[in-house]
This record gives sequence, structure tokens and C-alpha cells, in this order.
Amino acid sequence: MTQELREKLIDLLQTAYSAELETAENYLSWSVNLDGLHAQTIKEMLAKDVQVELAHARLLAERIYVLGGVVPGSMQLNKNQRYLQPSQEQSGIDYVVRGVVTAEESAIQHYRLLAEMAEGADPATQDLAVRLLADEEMHRREFTGILREIEDREVAAGRMSEEEKHCLTY
Repeated sequence: MTQELREKLIDLLQTAYSAELETAENYLSWSVNLDGLHAQTIKEMLAKDVQVELAHARLLAERIYVLGGVVPGSMQLNKNQRYLQPSQEQSGIDYVVRGVVTAEESAIQHYRLLAEMAEGADPATQDLAVRLLADEEMHRREFTGILREIEDREVAAGRMSEEEKHCLTY
């Protein structure tokens, strides 16, 4: 592997590491803050997923180290998940679920890029990216199912039209 590719892979791994930690922070926040009639299930899922995201971060940190990189400290972490920030309105289950789906989609795209960059040059990094990709795809699937149920209730209650529902992307 060339030094240039090693540096690119380390950069992608560091970005993923930062995103996993940010996701864990936001899931932790919402697993405590979320209120409402149907919130308990979402809170429990998010609390469980905090541990999954931290485990992902640990695997990424180890790979960064193996490749000769430095695992970022808190001051080097980039934060950009505006779509998962807590608000004064703590009962917005649909907001949280949409934010989770967005976070998972972002991770999926990133792990696909990482796997592609590592292909043929770094099988261990490629394998890690593929394993994490599979986890993120499963998380997305779980939360898109919940989102569909929320939207079906919104349509049934007359707060959303079928047309509006079909305009949303998963």
C-alpha cells in the first residue's frame, strides 16, 4: 500500500470514528430526553445502539492505530449531525427517527467509500468497513420500519397526505 493511500484510509477511518462517537452522544441524549406515548421503545433502541456505536468507534480506533495513525482526541473530533440535536420539544419521535435514519444513511455512504478505497490494497480495512456497513444497514432498516409506522399513523389521523408520505425518502 502506498503512503498516500494509507493516509487517505486513516483520514476516512478518523472521520468514521468521529461520526460514530457523535452518533453515540446523540443517541444517548435522545434515549434520556425523549418523551411521549410511544417514546419508550425508541428510547430503549437508542440506549442499546449507544453501545453498538461505541463498539464501532473502538474497532475504528484500533484500525487507525494499526495503520500508524493517531486516534483523535475530543478536540479533534468533527461534529456535524445537526439533524439529531436535542430540542425543547422532547416528544418529536418522528424527528428523532428521521435523524437516526439520516445518521445511518450517512454512515452507510461513508463505509461504502472506505471499503472501495481499501479494495485490493488493505483487506483488513475493507473487511472492517463491510462489517460496519452491514450493521448500519440493519439499523437503518429497523428505523425506516418505525418511520413507516409513524407516517401511516399521520396519514390515518389526517395530519399527512399519502402524497406527502410518498415524497419522503428512506
